[in-house]
Amino acid sequence: MRNIFAAAACVLILSLFIGLNGASGQKEGAAPTFADVSAIFSKYNCTLCHGSVKASYGLALHKYESLMKGSKNGPVIVPKDPAKSMLVRQIKGEKQPRMPINGPPWVTENEVQVIEKWIAAGAAKE
Repeated sequence: MRNIFAAAACVLILSLFIGLNGASGQKEGAAPTFADVSAIFSKYNCTLCHGSVKASYGLALHKYESLMKGSKNGPVIVPKDPAKSMLVRQIKGEKQPRMPINGPPWVTENEVQVIEKWIAAGAAKE
């Protein structure tokens, strides 16, 4: 009887683990989309400063086209090269000021990886 209970508990825990990992909305192995990246910008209120009207440094994050246009200092995304992308360098704190400017909290390592994977895959709109 104990063995049956233990086996059932293991199956339940494994099912929950698999279900929760699949609940992120991102297919395993699939590159993140701009929607995934945009959700991170929303979580940290990046568009308060980098929205459509008078975006700080001319960088607007609310639309794909605006993000890819970059800032008044040039591109912030270098497709296929996250290490050269100013956006990544600033959210990691490699380039100052670290973003978001009102942090902490800072963008988590998992969220940074989503952004890096999106850029590494070419930074496509969809």
